[in-house]
Amino acid sequence: MRLPKVWLLWYPIGSLTVGRCTLESFAMQVTIKVPDEIAEGLGREAEVPRRVVEALVLQRYLTEEISLGRLAELLNFGRMEAEQFLDRNNARLPYTREMLEEDRRNLAEVFGAR
Repeated sequence: MRLPKVWLLWYPIGSLTVGRCTLESFAMQVTIKVPDEIAEGLGREAEVPRRVVEALVLQRYLTEEISLGRLAELLNFGRMEAEQFLDRNNARLPYTREMLEEDRRNLAEVFGAR
């Protein structure tokens, strides 16, 4: 019997203030055991921690716990890279009629009604 592969991950979780000191980006250390069947699909061993963090952040985005901007920050992407990441993962949130109407109202406020 082969044991599952084990990886040590660093997941950025935000900032922490202790006294007068603020750590802007600290991480939680996580160790995971992954069955070989799953591990083989994750790419080269050096890529695995990044791929797992991407999956965690993507899940939080898809459940609307974080914004696109926060996704970009957590994955150290610019706006365009974040958009491309979502496209590669076929991970767009639905754009509803209500969202369209809100965008129209916001644009009308900024640029004036035409």
